[in-house]
Amino acid sequence: MNKKDEIKIEVLSNIDDNIIEKQSIKRFKLMNNGNKQRNKKLTAIIAIAATFAILFSVMMIVIVPLLSRKQVPIYEGMTVENINSQDDLYYGNGVKLLSASSENTIKPLGTKKQEKTLAPEIKNHFNVEGSDRSLYYAKPNEDIYINIHINNPDQYEILSFTLNGIKYQSFMFEDGSTSEKLIFKVNVGNIPGVVEYTIDAIKYVDGDKIKDVRMDGDKTVKVGVYSENQPVSTTSNQSIGYFDISFDLNISDELDLIGGSNGEVFALICDENEIVSEKKVKLGESNSFSFDGLIPGKAYKKMIIAYYDSLDGNGFDAHVLEEENFYTKGFLEITDIIIGPQKISFNVNINSNNVTITKIDLLLENDVIAKTIGADCRVFEDLLPGKYRIRLTYTCFNNSGEEKVGFAETVDEIVLSSLSGVDMIVSGGIIIKEYSDEMQIYNPSTQDYRNHYGIDISSDSNNLNVHAAFSGFIKEVYSDKTNGNVVVLSSFDGSFIMKYMCLGEITVTEGETVSEVMVIGTLGTSAKLEDRDPPHVHIELFVNGEMVDPSQYIK
Repeated sequence: MNKKDEIKIEVLSNIDDNIIEKQSIKRFKLMNNGNKQRNKKLTAIIAIAATFAILFSVMMIVIVPLLSRKQVPIYEGMTVENINSQDDLYYGNGVKLLSASSENTIKPLGTKKQEKTLAPEIKNHFNVEGSDRSLYYAKPNEDIYINIHINNPDQYEILSFTLNGIKYQSFMFEDGSTSEKLIFKVNVGNIPGVVEYTIDAIKYVDGDKIKDVRMDGDKTVKVGVYSENQPVSTTSNQSIGYFDISFDLNISDELDLIGGSNGEVFALICDENEIVSEKKVKLGESNSFSFDGLIPGKAYKKMIIAYYDSLDGNGFDAHVLEEENFYTKGFLEITDIIIGPQKISFNVNINSNNVTITKIDLLLENDVIAKTIGADCRVFEDLLPGKYRIRLTYTCFNNSGEEKVGFAETVDEIVLSSLSGVDMIVSGGIIIKEYSDEMQIYNPSTQDYRNHYGIDISSDSNNLNVHAAFSGFIKEVYSDKTNGNVVVLSSFDGSFIMKYMCLGEITVTEGETVSEVMVIGTLGTSAKLEDRDPPHVHIELFVNGEMVDPSQYIK
């Protein structure tokens, strides 16, 4: 072997050794990395297992004892019930809790006096919210049940509690009490106002130990004890002028019903149900008010309205403390009223040189204008029976020289009580059958008993003419089998309508204007319901749309 071959063999040997060494190192590293990964996984598994073991130990030490421990009773609040819950003077099922929804209907306690009705437009004019002073209501000296509510799932025995500083034992609880509802009877007393009941120190028995109930609910409940002693308004030094009214006002509220429920009081001047002027009343002191800008000789209403909880069970509401109708002074006075047949005459006294009459109206009830005459006229004629008032409209000047409208009215109603007499409707006339709307009377024509909604007028004389009982116009003329020949006479304003039925002949036409005692037809027997009666006229009368007994108006 030459030298070159030896060198080659040595080189190849070295290469093989390097390769083997590198491969060995590589295999070692791979084996070492695999062992590390396995070691990491094993370590993580051991750590997780240890954590679960610790948590399980905590659960066993802490939670399990809690689960096995009993719950402390918790006080949740009080409610109130009336003992006489079936009495109509009380609420349907005990006293109603006003702060909660309920299907029970609130009923008044029954001792409250009747108040004046307040128009909704006046009542709702003021945005007074206030507050209900109490949750429950009772009458003086009334026994009530106080219900004490406790969340007590483990049914611990309740031993005692303290109410308004007085300790009450379990033997004092009412029948029906349980470990979760203690029923206790108490008398509200005879002192009106709001009575408060405060509970504290509820004790229960746990084995051989006495412990305190946890107090989470409202400890106080309020009961409003009603009294007739309600707020009163007193007016003094009142003065009524041509354009104003002034007065002093004081509010007496011994029970503090207004202030206690955050209420308010207002003085109003109203024209019908429309508020002309308003002022807020200060409580606890005298108030002096003056309302200006009124119309001379006009009717107004002064009202004192208070918003408060009266403890009657109706909650916060509006109450009328005072109401008075008055007239401002007028520059005119209606005098010397004379009532004659179908007419009214009068005089007018004028006490100022700056007055001009512009209109004179004759008013029916509900201020319906029946007639209007000129400013210089002093008589209303051709009137029908009814109740009237005279109203004058005029212009005048106030202290500032401004022109104003004024009124003068008669305070008392002027009554015209009758139409033409029976002998004026039918010459020599007599009533042969009276009006009967309640008791049935015998009818010869139908041979039975029935009501008679009118009067029948006949005559022994040869004059069979039937005359108009008042001036007006012929509204209808017709004939039918039941009523016969019919004439309907209406007054010009439509307030009086008279039906003439069972006529023989008709001498007027529809739409014709007639005067009093004008002939409209003759006596007859044309109505089937009265054809066996002697010749007559059946008269029915309607006043303002309502049927009335004609005898009340016909002499």
